[in-house]
Amino acid sequence: MDNSDLIFYGSAITSIYLEPELTEFYNNRNNGYNVIVKIDSVIKGDLNVGDEVLIYQNSGNCDELFYYGERKLILGNTITKFKTSPTLEIDFNEGTVLGHQSEEENKFYNQTIQNKTGIWTNSCQVYTPNSKSYRRLFDLMN
Repeated sequence: MDNSDLIFYGSAITSIYLEPELTEFYNNRNNGYNVIVKIDSVIKGDLNVGDEVLIYQNSGNCDELFYYGERKLILGNTITKFKTSPTLEIDFNEGTVLGHQSEEENKFYNQTIQNKTGIWTNSCQVYTPNSKSYRRLFDLMN
């Protein structure tokens, strides 16, 4: 938790992808991986209740499938820029996501985070309240 600059509760309201067909695919199923989340409680960070934020994940082994309307505890780090790189990583000092995404995808997500806070959650940092992992997190904190 110490490594996360943002900790909050919120629920996904829509998917967001460069490809309209992919956005439609997930929206028709009421879920998605790259989603807009509406915040309902802030624990840590410069966010407000009611803010809508971009949750960006990039196919890591801890990607979370967000179901619309399902409340989650989210720990993450602010994304300030998307940039193409041969490796998949994030520069936490600069808030830059370096990855294999295309320049077109970088432009799309960079435009999105001009209006919404971008958040990186890869690293198993999303919890469904009352789940086993959620309870373990709170056991560790106490």
